Amino acid sequence: MSVMLKRFLKLLKGSPEPPADFEGTYLDHLLLKVRPRVSSRLANCPAHDPLLVVVAEVLLQTVPDIWEPDYQAPLLDPQSPGFKPPPPPQNNEVIDPAEDTGEFEAVEEVADDAESAIDADDADDAESAVDAEPADDAESDDDAESDDDAEPQDGDEVEIVSEQDVESEKSASDEALDELAGFINPFDDTAEFASPLKRRSGTAKTPTNLQKVRLDSKEILQGGRVLLTMLINNDRLPPDQQLSVAEILLASELWIGFMLESDGLDPKAQKLLQLVEQKFSEGQFSQARLLLQLFQTDRATQLNNDRNLFYEDMILRMGIRRRHQISNDIGTAVQTKFTGLTHDDSVGIRAALALLAEHLFIQCHLYTRSPASVAQWRSIVEVSTRPNAVPYFLNHIPPRRWRMPDGTDDRALKTLAKEHIVRPMMREYVVHQIKSAYFILRAVGDTGLEDYLDCFFDWATTTFEVDAPVFMPEIYKRTMIGGEMVSSIFNNLYERHFRRRADELLDELDDDAINQALDTTLARMTACDFNEIPPGNFDLGSFLLDELTGMTYPTPEFAFKLHRIT
Repeated sequence: MSVMLKRFLKLLKGSPEPPADFEGTYLDHLLLKVRPRVSSRLANCPAHDPLLVVVAEVLLQTVPDIWEPDYQAPLLDPQSPGFKPPPPPQNNEVIDPAEDTGEFEAVEEVADDAESAIDADDADDAESAVDAEPADDAESDDDAESDDDAEPQDGDEVEIVSEQDVESEKSASDEALDELAGFINPFDDTAEFASPLKRRSGTAKTPTNLQKVRLDSKEILQGGRVLLTMLINNDRLPPDQQLSVAEILLASELWIGFMLESDGLDPKAQKLLQLVEQKFSEGQFSQARLLLQLFQTDRATQLNNDRNLFYEDMILRMGIRRRHQISNDIGTAVQTKFTGLTHDDSVGIRAALALLAEHLFIQCHLYTRSPASVAQWRSIVEVSTRPNAVPYFLNHIPPRRWRMPDGTDDRALKTLAKEHIVRPMMREYVVHQIKSAYFILRAVGDTGLEDYLDCFFDWATTTFEVDAPVFMPEIYKRTMIGGEMVSSIFNNLYERHFRRRADELLDELDDDAINQALDTTLARMTACDFNEIPPGNFDLGSFLLDELTGMTYPTPEFAFKLHRIT
Protein backbone atom coordinates (compact mmCIF):
# COMPACT_ATOMS: atom_id res chain seq x y z
CA MET A 1 0.00 0.00 0.00
CA SER A 2 1.36 3.44 -0.91
CA VAL A 3 2.38 6.03 1.67
CA MET A 4 -0.17 8.46 0.22
CA LEU A 5 -2.97 5.96 0.71
CA LYS A 6 -1.93 5.36 4.34
CA ARG A 7 -1.84 9.09 5.03
CA PHE A 8 -5.26 9.52 3.46
CA LEU A 9 -6.73 6.75 5.60
CA LYS A 10 -5.17 8.26 8.70
CA LEU A 11 -7.06 11.47 8.00
CA LEU A 12 -10.33 9.57 8.27
CA LYS A 13 -9.70 9.09 12.03
CA GLY A 14 -11.31 5.81 12.77
CA SER A 15 -12.48 4.80 9.32
CA PRO A 16 -12.39 1.09 8.52
CA GLU A 17 -9.03 -0.25 7.46
CA PRO A 18 -8.76 -1.09 3.77
CA PRO A 19 -8.84 -4.77 2.95
CA ALA A 20 -5.64 -6.69 2.37
CA ASP A 21 -4.33 -6.99 -1.15
CA PHE A 22 -6.83 -8.62 -3.48
CA GLU A 23 -7.25 -9.28 -7.18
CA GLY A 24 -9.79 -7.47 -9.27
CA THR A 25 -11.90 -4.55 -8.07
CA TYR A 26 -13.17 -3.73 -4.60
CA LEU A 27 -16.63 -4.94 -5.60
CA ASP A 28 -15.08 -8.23 -6.75
CA HIS A 29 -13.49 -8.50 -3.32
CA LEU A 30 -16.78 -7.87 -1.51
CA LEU A 31 -18.87 -10.20 -3.69
CA LEU A 32 -16.31 -12.98 -3.33
CA LYS A 33 -16.50 -12.68 0.46
CA VAL A 34 -20.30 -12.55 0.70
CA ARG A 35 -21.14 -15.18 -1.92
CA PRO A 36 -20.97 -18.22 0.42
CA ARG A 37 -23.15 -16.50 3.02
CA VAL A 38 -25.64 -15.35 0.39
CA SER A 39 -25.90 -18.91 -0.87
CA SER A 40 -26.44 -20.22 2.67
CA ARG A 41 -29.03 -17.58 3.54
CA LEU A 42 -31.06 -18.28 0.38
CA ALA A 43 -30.86 -22.02 0.89
CA ASN A 44 -32.26 -21.60 4.41
CA CYS A 45 -34.97 -19.14 3.34
CA PRO A 46 -35.78 -19.13 -0.41
CA ALA A 47 -38.36 -16.36 0.15
CA HIS A 48 -35.61 -13.76 0.73
CA ASP A 49 -35.13 -11.03 -1.86
CA PRO A 50 -31.69 -12.22 -3.12
CA LEU A 51 -30.45 -8.70 -3.81
CA LEU A 52 -31.32 -7.54 -0.30
CA VAL A 53 -29.37 -10.48 1.10
CA VAL A 54 -26.34 -9.18 -0.82
CA VAL A 55 -27.05 -5.67 0.51
CA ALA A 56 -27.15 -6.96 4.09
CA GLU A 57 -24.02 -9.07 3.73
CA VAL A 58 -22.08 -6.21 2.11
CA LEU A 59 -23.02 -3.97 5.04
CA LEU A 60 -21.83 -6.68 7.43
CA GLN A 61 -18.51 -6.80 5.57
CA THR A 62 -18.08 -3.03 5.26
CA VAL A 63 -18.50 -2.13 8.93
CA PRO A 64 -18.83 -5.47 10.72
CA ASP A 65 -19.00 -4.37 14.36
CA ILE A 66 -22.19 -2.30 14.45
CA TRP A 67 -24.85 -4.66 13.07
CA GLU A 68 -26.93 -7.43 14.49
CA PRO A 69 -25.57 -10.40 12.47
CA ASP A 70 -29.02 -11.92 11.93
CA TYR A 71 -32.08 -10.48 10.27
CA GLN A 72 -35.70 -11.42 9.81
CA ALA A 73 -36.77 -13.95 7.25
CA PRO A 74 -37.80 -13.27 4.59
CA LEU A 75 -35.80 -10.09 3.99
CA LEU A 76 -37.98 -7.82 1.82
CA ASP A 77 -38.72 -4.21 1.00
CA PRO A 78 -41.05 -2.43 -1.46
CA GLN A 79 -38.52 -2.84 -4.31
CA SER A 80 -38.38 -6.62 -3.89
CA PRO A 81 -39.83 -8.74 -6.72
CA GLY A 82 -43.29 -9.99 -5.86
CA PHE A 83 -43.57 -7.71 -2.84
CA LYS A 84 -47.07 -7.26 -1.46
CA PRO A 85 -47.71 -4.52 1.10
CA PRO A 86 -49.35 -5.60 4.34
CA PRO A 87 -53.11 -5.06 4.59
CA PRO A 88 -54.35 -1.85 6.21
CA PRO A 89 -54.65 -2.09 10.01
CA GLN A 90 -58.00 -3.04 11.49
CA ASN A 91 -59.85 -0.55 13.65
CA ASN A 92 -58.75 -2.28 16.83
CA GLU A 93 -55.07 -2.27 15.91
CA VAL A 94 -52.71 0.28 17.42
CA ILE A 95 -50.80 2.32 14.85
CA ASP A 96 -47.29 3.44 15.68
CA PRO A 97 -47.29 7.24 15.19
CA ALA A 98 -43.77 7.02 13.72
CA GLU A 99 -45.14 5.04 10.80
CA ASP A 100 -47.20 7.95 9.51
CA THR A 101 -44.76 10.82 9.94
CA GLY A 102 -43.27 10.55 6.46
CA GLU A 103 -39.82 11.08 7.91
CA PHE A 104 -38.37 8.41 5.62
CA GLU A 105 -40.14 9.70 2.53
CA ALA A 106 -36.87 10.77 0.93
CA VAL A 107 -35.58 7.22 1.17
CA GLU A 108 -38.03 5.91 -1.38
CA GLU A 109 -37.84 8.96 -3.62
CA VAL A 110 -34.13 8.50 -4.20
CA ALA A 111 -34.43 4.73 -4.17
CA ASP A 112 -36.58 5.26 -7.26
CA ASP A 113 -33.79 7.34 -8.79
CA ALA A 114 -31.23 4.68 -7.94
CA GLU A 115 -33.44 2.11 -9.62
CA SER A 116 -33.79 4.40 -12.66
CA ALA A 117 -29.98 4.44 -12.83
CA ILE A 118 -30.27 0.67 -12.86
CA ASP A 119 -32.06 0.60 -16.18
CA ALA A 120 -32.64 -2.98 -17.32
CA ASP A 121 -33.70 -2.18 -20.86
CA ASP A 122 -36.38 -0.23 -22.66
CA ALA A 123 -39.71 -0.16 -20.88
CA ASP A 124 -41.32 -2.75 -23.12
CA ASP A 125 -38.45 -5.14 -22.51
CA ALA A 126 -38.70 -4.88 -18.74
CA GLU A 127 -42.33 -5.46 -17.90
CA SER A 128 -41.59 -7.98 -15.20
CA ALA A 129 -39.91 -7.53 -11.86
CA VAL A 130 -36.57 -6.13 -12.99
CA ASP A 131 -37.78 -2.56 -12.52
CA ALA A 132 -40.32 -3.41 -9.84
CA GLU A 133 -42.30 -0.35 -8.87
CA PRO A 134 -42.11 0.52 -5.17
CA ALA A 135 -45.28 -0.38 -3.38
CA ASP A 136 -46.78 1.57 -0.54
CA ASP A 137 -44.70 2.05 2.57
CA ALA A 138 -44.39 -1.09 4.64
CA GLU A 139 -42.35 -0.96 7.80
CA SER A 140 -40.24 -4.02 8.59
CA ASP A 141 -41.11 -5.73 11.83
CA ASP A 142 -38.07 -4.92 13.96
CA ASP A 143 -39.28 -7.34 16.60
CA ALA A 144 -39.41 -10.28 14.21
CA GLU A 145 -37.28 -13.32 14.88
CA SER A 146 -33.73 -12.94 13.51
CA ASP A 147 -33.21 -16.59 12.74
CA ASP A 148 -32.65 -17.24 9.04
CA ASP A 149 -34.87 -20.31 9.25
CA ALA A 150 -37.70 -18.46 10.94
CA GLU A 151 -41.13 -18.52 9.36
CA PRO A 152 -42.78 -15.18 8.49
CA GLN A 153 -44.52 -13.62 11.45
CA ASP A 154 -48.29 -13.60 11.75
CA GLY A 155 -49.72 -10.72 9.78
CA ASP A 156 -46.83 -10.55 7.31
CA GLU A 157 -48.27 -10.57 3.82
CA VAL A 158 -45.45 -12.32 2.01
CA GLU A 159 -46.06 -14.14 -1.21
CA ILE A 160 -44.43 -17.55 -1.16
CA VAL A 161 -44.44 -18.96 -4.67
CA SER A 162 -44.19 -22.65 -5.27
CA GLU A 163 -41.75 -24.13 -7.76
CA GLN A 164 -44.66 -25.13 -10.00
CA ASP A 165 -46.08 -21.60 -9.93
CA VAL A 166 -42.72 -20.14 -10.88
CA GLU A 167 -42.42 -22.47 -13.86
CA SER A 168 -45.98 -21.74 -15.01
CA GLU A 169 -45.35 -17.99 -14.88
CA LYS A 170 -42.16 -18.10 -16.95
CA SER A 171 -43.23 -17.01 -20.42
CA ALA A 172 -41.28 -16.33 -23.58
CA SER A 173 -40.98 -12.65 -22.64
CA ASP A 174 -39.54 -13.66 -19.26
CA GLU A 175 -36.90 -15.74 -21.01
CA ALA A 176 -35.98 -12.82 -23.24
CA LEU A 177 -35.75 -10.60 -20.18
CA ASP A 178 -33.56 -13.17 -18.48
CA GLU A 179 -31.15 -13.04 -21.42
CA LEU A 180 -30.99 -9.23 -21.30
CA ALA A 181 -30.73 -9.07 -17.52
CA GLY A 182 -27.78 -7.18 -16.20
CA PHE A 183 -28.01 -4.35 -18.67
CA ILE A 184 -27.77 -1.22 -16.59
CA ASN A 185 -27.40 2.06 -18.40
CA PRO A 186 -23.69 2.94 -18.25
CA PHE A 187 -24.19 6.61 -19.09
CA ASP A 188 -27.29 7.45 -17.05
CA ASP A 189 -27.00 10.73 -15.17
CA THR A 190 -30.67 11.12 -14.29
CA ALA A 191 -30.22 10.03 -10.67
CA GLU A 192 -30.88 12.98 -8.41
CA PHE A 193 -27.87 14.24 -6.51
CA ALA A 194 -29.39 14.08 -3.04
CA SER A 195 -28.92 12.05 0.09
CA PRO A 196 -31.75 9.53 0.33
CA LEU A 197 -31.89 10.06 4.11
CA LYS A 198 -33.00 13.24 5.77
CA ARG A 199 -31.21 13.99 9.03
CA ARG A 200 -33.82 13.83 11.74
CA SER A 201 -33.95 16.05 14.77
CA GLY A 202 -33.19 14.58 18.16
CA THR A 203 -30.36 12.55 19.61
CA ALA A 204 -28.13 10.77 17.11
CA LYS A 205 -27.96 7.01 17.36
CA THR A 206 -24.40 5.95 17.98
CA PRO A 207 -24.15 2.14 18.07
CA THR A 208 -22.19 0.54 20.86
CA ASN A 209 -21.22 -3.01 21.68
CA LEU A 210 -24.37 -3.23 23.78
CA GLN A 211 -26.73 -1.67 21.24
CA LYS A 212 -26.28 -2.91 17.69
CA VAL A 213 -28.33 -1.93 14.67
CA ARG A 214 -30.74 -4.23 12.88
CA LEU A 215 -30.10 -4.74 9.19
CA ASP A 216 -33.74 -5.44 8.37
CA SER A 217 -35.10 -2.00 9.25
CA LYS A 218 -36.61 -0.08 6.37
CA GLU A 219 -34.18 2.82 6.34
CA ILE A 220 -31.11 0.58 6.53
CA LEU A 221 -32.29 -1.57 3.63
CA GLN A 222 -33.04 1.48 1.46
CA GLY A 223 -29.74 3.12 2.32
CA GLY A 224 -27.96 -0.19 1.71
CA ARG A 225 -29.47 -0.38 -1.76
CA VAL A 226 -28.08 3.05 -2.60
CA LEU A 227 -24.64 2.11 -1.27
CA LEU A 228 -24.60 -1.10 -3.32
CA THR A 229 -25.68 0.87 -6.39
CA MET A 230 -22.73 3.23 -5.93
CA LEU A 231 -20.35 0.26 -5.63
CA ILE A 232 -21.80 -1.37 -8.75
CA ASN A 233 -21.73 1.80 -10.84
CA ASN A 234 -18.16 2.48 -9.76
CA ASP A 235 -17.21 -1.05 -10.79
CA ARG A 236 -18.71 -0.52 -14.25
CA LEU A 237 -16.19 2.21 -15.05
CA PRO A 238 -12.88 1.40 -16.78
CA PRO A 239 -10.35 0.36 -14.11
CA ASP A 240 -8.32 3.57 -14.21
CA GLN A 241 -11.48 5.69 -13.80
CA GLN A 242 -12.79 3.95 -10.69
CA LEU A 243 -12.75 5.42 -7.21
CA SER A 244 -9.85 4.11 -5.16
CA VAL A 245 -10.42 1.84 -2.16
CA ALA A 246 -9.68 4.76 0.20
CA GLU A 247 -12.24 6.96 -1.58
CA ILE A 248 -14.84 4.19 -1.49
CA LEU A 249 -14.25 3.68 2.23
CA LEU A 250 -14.65 7.39 2.91
CA ALA A 251 -17.90 7.54 0.94
CA SER A 252 -19.20 4.29 2.48
CA GLU A 253 -18.47 5.33 6.04
CA LEU A 254 -20.10 8.71 5.52
CA TRP A 255 -23.12 7.06 3.96
CA ILE A 256 -23.49 4.53 6.77
CA GLY A 257 -23.17 7.42 9.22
CA PHE A 258 -26.10 9.11 7.50
CA MET A 259 -28.12 5.92 7.74
CA LEU A 260 -27.39 5.61 11.47
CA GLU A 261 -27.74 9.35 12.12
CA SER A 262 -24.32 9.42 13.74
CA ASP A 263 -22.64 12.50 15.15
CA GLY A 264 -19.42 13.99 13.80
CA LEU A 265 -20.17 13.59 10.10
CA ASP A 266 -19.49 17.18 9.04
CA PRO A 267 -15.67 16.86 8.83
CA LYS A 268 -15.94 13.72 6.69
CA ALA A 269 -18.65 15.29 4.54
CA GLN A 270 -16.27 18.22 3.99
CA LYS A 271 -13.53 15.80 2.91
CA LEU A 272 -15.91 14.17 0.49
CA LEU A 273 -16.96 17.54 -0.92
CA GLN A 274 -13.29 18.40 -1.47
CA LEU A 275 -12.91 15.07 -3.23
CA VAL A 276 -15.85 15.93 -5.53
CA GLU A 277 -14.22 19.26 -6.41
CA GLN A 278 -10.99 17.41 -7.17
CA LYS A 279 -12.84 15.00 -9.49
CA PHE A 280 -14.37 17.93 -11.34
CA SER A 281 -10.97 19.55 -11.85
CA GLU A 282 -9.50 16.25 -13.08
CA GLY A 283 -12.33 15.65 -15.55
CA GLN A 284 -13.46 12.49 -13.70
CA PHE A 285 -17.14 13.28 -14.13
CA SER A 286 -18.45 9.77 -13.62
CA GLN A 287 -16.74 9.65 -10.23
CA ALA A 288 -18.02 13.12 -9.31
CA ARG A 289 -21.55 12.02 -10.18
CA LEU A 290 -21.29 8.96 -7.95
CA LEU A 291 -20.08 11.01 -4.99
CA LEU A 292 -22.61 13.81 -5.45
CA GLN A 293 -25.41 11.32 -4.96
CA LEU A 294 -24.43 11.10 -1.28
CA PHE A 295 -25.16 14.77 -0.61
CA GLN A 296 -28.52 16.09 0.50
CA THR A 297 -29.35 19.14 -1.61
CA ASP A 298 -32.41 21.06 -2.73
CA ARG A 299 -33.87 20.65 -6.20
CA ALA A 300 -32.24 23.81 -7.56
CA THR A 301 -28.80 22.57 -6.51
CA GLN A 302 -29.48 19.15 -8.01
CA LEU A 303 -30.36 20.69 -11.36
CA ASN A 304 -27.35 23.01 -11.22
CA ASN A 305 -25.03 20.06 -10.50
CA ASP A 306 -26.61 18.12 -13.34
CA ARG A 307 -26.14 20.88 -15.89
CA ASN A 308 -22.59 21.60 -14.73
CA LEU A 309 -21.71 17.93 -15.23
CA PHE A 310 -23.22 17.96 -18.71
CA TYR A 311 -21.41 21.08 -19.91
CA GLU A 312 -18.09 20.26 -18.24
CA ASP A 313 -18.18 16.79 -19.76
CA MET A 314 -18.87 18.13 -23.26
CA ILE A 315 -16.21 20.84 -22.94
CA LEU A 316 -13.64 18.23 -21.97
CA ARG A 317 -14.41 15.78 -24.75
CA MET A 318 -14.63 18.45 -27.45
CA GLY A 319 -11.60 20.44 -26.36
CA ILE A 320 -9.00 18.01 -25.01
CA ARG A 321 -5.78 17.66 -27.01
CA ARG A 322 -2.78 15.34 -26.92
CA ARG A 323 0.08 17.19 -25.22
CA HIS A 324 3.03 15.27 -26.63
CA GLN A 325 3.58 14.24 -30.20
CA ILE A 326 3.80 10.55 -31.03
CA SER A 327 6.99 9.47 -32.76
CA ASN A 328 6.61 8.33 -36.35
CA ASP A 329 7.99 4.90 -35.46
CA ILE A 330 5.35 4.23 -32.82
CA GLY A 331 2.50 5.63 -34.92
CA THR A 332 3.53 3.54 -37.90
CA ALA A 333 3.93 0.42 -35.77
CA VAL A 334 0.39 0.77 -34.39
CA GLN A 335 -1.15 1.41 -37.82
CA THR A 336 0.70 -1.57 -39.24
CA LYS A 337 -0.67 -3.75 -36.45
CA PHE A 338 -4.22 -2.92 -37.53
CA THR A 339 -3.54 -3.37 -41.24
CA GLY A 340 -5.31 -6.37 -42.72
CA LEU A 341 -7.11 -7.40 -39.51
CA THR A 342 -10.55 -8.98 -39.80
CA HIS A 343 -13.24 -9.98 -37.33
CA ASP A 344 -12.05 -13.62 -37.32
CA ASP A 345 -8.59 -12.74 -35.96
CA SER A 346 -9.44 -12.21 -32.28
CA VAL A 347 -5.82 -12.73 -31.21
CA GLY A 348 -4.58 -10.13 -33.70
CA ILE A 349 -7.26 -7.61 -32.72
CA ARG A 350 -6.46 -7.98 -29.04
CA ALA A 351 -2.75 -7.51 -29.76
CA ALA A 352 -3.43 -4.36 -31.81
CA LEU A 353 -5.69 -2.88 -29.13
CA ALA A 354 -3.13 -3.71 -26.45
CA LEU A 355 -0.41 -1.94 -28.46
CA LEU A 356 -2.70 1.07 -28.87
CA ALA A 357 -3.22 1.20 -25.10
CA GLU A 358 0.41 0.55 -24.14
CA HIS A 359 2.12 3.10 -26.37
CA LEU A 360 -0.59 5.65 -27.20
CA PHE A 361 -2.71 5.32 -24.01
CA ILE A 362 -5.85 4.92 -26.11
CA GLN A 363 -7.94 2.20 -24.47
CA CYS A 364 -10.94 0.79 -26.33
CA HIS A 365 -13.66 -0.92 -24.31
CA LEU A 366 -16.80 -2.96 -24.79
CA TYR A 367 -19.68 -3.13 -22.31
CA THR A 368 -19.98 -6.81 -21.41
CA ARG A 369 -19.69 -9.31 -18.57
CA SER A 370 -18.38 -12.81 -18.03
CA PRO A 371 -20.82 -15.67 -18.76
CA ALA A 372 -19.03 -17.78 -16.13
CA SER A 373 -19.73 -15.18 -13.45
CA VAL A 374 -23.35 -14.93 -14.55
CA ALA A 375 -23.74 -18.72 -14.34
CA GLN A 376 -22.17 -18.78 -10.89
CA TRP A 377 -24.59 -16.25 -9.45
CA ARG A 378 -27.54 -17.74 -11.34
CA SER A 379 -26.97 -21.08 -9.64
CA ILE A 380 -27.11 -19.33 -6.25
CA VAL A 381 -30.30 -17.30 -6.77
CA GLU A 382 -32.27 -19.95 -8.68
CA VAL A 383 -33.37 -21.39 -5.33
CA SER A 384 -35.39 -18.23 -4.67
CA THR A 385 -39.16 -18.69 -4.71
CA ARG A 386 -39.83 -15.04 -5.43
CA PRO A 387 -41.35 -14.44 -8.88
CA ASN A 388 -38.82 -13.21 -11.44
CA ALA A 389 -36.09 -13.22 -8.80
CA VAL A 390 -33.41 -14.46 -11.20
CA PRO A 391 -33.70 -11.74 -13.91
CA TYR A 392 -34.25 -9.14 -11.19
CA PHE A 393 -31.04 -10.14 -9.42
CA LEU A 394 -28.98 -10.58 -12.59
CA ASN A 395 -30.00 -7.11 -13.65
CA HIS A 396 -27.67 -5.92 -10.89
CA ILE A 397 -25.11 -8.64 -10.19
CA PRO A 398 -22.71 -9.46 -11.72
CA PRO A 399 -22.50 -6.01 -13.30
CA ARG A 400 -21.71 -5.32 -16.92
CA ARG A 401 -18.47 -3.38 -17.18
CA TRP A 402 -16.42 -1.24 -19.51
CA ARG A 403 -13.40 -3.43 -20.12
CA MET A 404 -10.82 -3.85 -22.84
CA PRO A 405 -11.23 -7.11 -24.77
CA ASP A 406 -8.11 -8.69 -23.30
CA GLY A 407 -7.20 -12.16 -22.07
CA THR A 408 -9.70 -12.10 -19.19
CA ASP A 409 -12.46 -13.05 -21.64
CA ASP A 410 -11.40 -15.45 -24.37
CA ARG A 411 -14.59 -15.16 -26.42
CA ALA A 412 -14.25 -14.01 -30.03
CA LEU A 413 -14.32 -10.26 -30.59
CA LYS A 414 -17.35 -10.59 -32.84
CA THR A 415 -19.17 -12.31 -29.96
CA LEU A 416 -18.30 -9.51 -27.52
CA ALA A 417 -19.36 -6.94 -30.10
CA LYS A 418 -22.71 -8.66 -30.57
CA GLU A 419 -23.26 -8.65 -26.80
CA HIS A 420 -22.55 -4.92 -26.73
CA ILE A 421 -24.87 -3.89 -29.57
CA VAL A 422 -28.33 -4.12 -28.02
CA ARG A 423 -31.18 -1.68 -27.41
CA PRO A 424 -29.83 0.14 -24.33
CA MET A 425 -26.51 0.83 -26.06
CA MET A 426 -28.24 1.96 -29.26
CA ARG A 427 -30.27 4.39 -27.19
CA GLU A 428 -27.23 5.83 -25.44
CA TYR A 429 -25.32 6.04 -28.72
CA VAL A 430 -28.08 8.07 -30.38
CA VAL A 431 -28.67 10.21 -27.29
CA HIS A 432 -25.00 11.12 -27.17
CA GLN A 433 -25.08 12.19 -30.80
CA ILE A 434 -28.01 14.49 -30.01
CA LYS A 435 -26.25 15.89 -26.94
CA SER A 436 -23.11 16.62 -28.98
CA ALA A 437 -25.05 18.38 -31.72
CA TYR A 438 -26.93 20.51 -29.20
CA PHE A 439 -23.73 21.45 -27.37
CA ILE A 440 -21.97 22.50 -30.57
CA LEU A 441 -25.00 24.57 -31.60
CA ARG A 442 -24.84 26.38 -28.24
CA ALA A 443 -21.09 27.03 -28.45
CA VAL A 444 -20.10 30.64 -29.02
CA GLY A 445 -17.87 31.65 -31.92
CA ASP A 446 -16.03 29.56 -34.48
CA THR A 447 -15.12 26.38 -32.63
CA GLY A 448 -13.94 24.28 -35.57
CA LEU A 449 -16.61 21.71 -34.64
CA GLU A 450 -19.38 23.00 -36.90
CA ASP A 451 -18.77 20.50 -39.71
CA TYR A 452 -20.09 17.79 -37.41
CA LEU A 453 -23.53 19.42 -37.48
CA ASP A 454 -23.92 18.74 -41.20
CA CYS A 455 -22.97 15.11 -40.59
CA PHE A 456 -25.44 14.78 -37.72
CA PHE A 457 -28.41 16.38 -39.45
CA ASP A 458 -27.85 14.34 -42.63
CA TRP A 459 -27.54 11.14 -40.56
CA ALA A 460 -30.71 11.89 -38.56
CA THR A 461 -32.66 12.47 -41.76
CA THR A 462 -31.26 9.56 -43.79
CA THR A 463 -31.09 6.85 -41.12
CA PHE A 464 -33.88 7.82 -38.72
CA GLU A 465 -36.17 9.94 -40.91
CA VAL A 466 -35.98 12.74 -38.34
CA ASP A 467 -35.81 16.49 -38.98
CA ALA A 468 -33.47 17.15 -36.03
CA PRO A 469 -33.24 20.99 -36.30
CA VAL A 470 -36.95 21.18 -35.45
CA PHE A 471 -36.54 20.04 -31.83
CA MET A 472 -33.33 21.92 -30.98
CA PRO A 473 -35.28 24.96 -29.67
CA GLU A 474 -37.26 22.58 -27.46
CA ILE A 475 -34.02 21.29 -25.91
CA TYR A 476 -32.91 24.85 -25.22
CA LYS A 477 -36.18 25.73 -23.50
CA ARG A 478 -36.29 22.57 -21.39
CA THR A 479 -32.67 22.79 -20.28
CA MET A 480 -32.79 26.49 -19.47
CA ILE A 481 -36.11 26.98 -17.70
CA GLY A 482 -37.43 23.51 -17.01
CA GLY A 483 -37.00 21.38 -13.91
CA GLU A 484 -35.83 18.23 -15.69
CA MET A 485 -32.52 16.40 -15.50
CA VAL A 486 -30.51 16.64 -18.71
CA SER A 487 -30.59 12.96 -19.61
CA SER A 488 -34.35 12.82 -19.04
CA ILE A 489 -34.79 15.48 -21.69
CA PHE A 490 -32.62 13.72 -24.28
CA ASN A 491 -34.05 10.29 -23.52
CA ASN A 492 -37.53 11.70 -24.05
CA LEU A 493 -36.50 13.03 -27.47
CA TYR A 494 -35.06 9.64 -28.36
CA GLU A 495 -38.30 7.89 -27.43
CA ARG A 496 -40.40 10.31 -29.47
CA HIS A 497 -38.28 10.70 -32.58
CA PHE A 498 -35.63 7.99 -32.90
CA ARG A 499 -36.64 4.83 -31.09
CA ARG A 500 -38.99 3.34 -33.67
CA ARG A 501 -36.39 3.36 -36.43
CA ALA A 502 -33.57 2.42 -34.04
CA ASP A 503 -35.46 -0.71 -32.97
CA GLU A 504 -36.07 -1.61 -36.60
CA LEU A 505 -32.36 -1.29 -37.37
CA LEU A 506 -31.47 -3.61 -34.51
CA ASP A 507 -34.10 -6.12 -35.57
CA GLU A 508 -32.58 -6.17 -39.06
CA LEU A 509 -29.04 -6.76 -37.82
CA ASP A 510 -27.40 -10.13 -38.34
CA ASP A 511 -23.98 -11.59 -37.66
CA ASP A 512 -22.71 -10.66 -41.10
CA ALA A 513 -23.55 -6.99 -40.58
CA ILE A 514 -21.77 -6.91 -37.21
CA ASN A 515 -18.74 -8.67 -38.65
CA GLN A 516 -18.59 -6.20 -41.53
CA ALA A 517 -18.84 -3.27 -39.09
CA LEU A 518 -15.94 -4.70 -37.08
CA ASP A 519 -13.84 -5.12 -40.23
CA THR A 520 -14.52 -1.55 -41.36
CA THR A 521 -13.77 -0.14 -37.91
CA LEU A 522 -10.42 -1.92 -37.82
CA ALA A 523 -9.58 -0.61 -41.29
CA ARG A 524 -10.41 2.97 -40.25
CA MET A 525 -7.85 2.74 -37.44
CA THR A 526 -5.09 2.61 -40.06
CA ALA A 527 -6.28 5.96 -41.45
CA CYS A 528 -6.20 7.79 -38.12
CA ASP A 529 -3.64 10.42 -37.23
CA PHE A 530 -3.11 9.36 -33.62
CA ASN A 531 -1.50 12.70 -32.78
CA GLU A 532 -5.02 14.13 -33.11
CA ILE A 533 -6.43 11.66 -30.56
CA PRO A 534 -5.75 12.42 -26.88
CA PRO A 535 -5.24 9.57 -24.40
CA GLY A 536 -8.30 8.15 -22.69
CA ASN A 537 -10.92 5.42 -22.53
CA PHE A 538 -13.21 4.95 -25.51
CA ASP A 539 -16.39 3.08 -26.38
CA LEU A 540 -15.40 0.60 -29.10
CA GLY A 541 -19.03 -0.44 -29.56
CA SER A 542 -20.01 3.07 -30.68
CA PHE A 543 -17.45 2.90 -33.49
CA LEU A 544 -19.28 -0.22 -34.67
CA LEU A 545 -22.63 1.55 -34.39
CA ASP A 546 -21.22 4.36 -36.57
CA GLU A 547 -20.78 1.78 -39.33
CA LEU A 548 -24.10 0.06 -38.69
CA THR A 549 -26.12 3.30 -38.75
CA GLY A 550 -24.18 5.06 -41.52
CA MET A 551 -22.74 7.85 -39.36
CA THR A 552 -19.77 9.75 -40.81
CA TYR A 553 -17.56 12.48 -39.34
CA PRO A 554 -15.53 15.39 -40.70
CA THR A 555 -12.35 13.37 -39.99
CA PRO A 556 -11.71 9.81 -38.73
CA GLU A 557 -10.30 11.26 -35.50
CA PHE A 558 -13.48 13.25 -34.73
CA ALA A 559 -15.31 10.06 -33.72
CA PHE A 560 -13.02 9.74 -30.70
CA LYS A 561 -14.42 12.99 -29.28
CA LEU A 562 -17.91 11.55 -29.13
CA HIS A 563 -16.97 8.05 -28.02
CA ARG A 564 -14.80 9.03 -25.04
CA ILE A 565 -15.86 7.45 -21.72
CA THR A 566 -15.65 10.14 -19.04
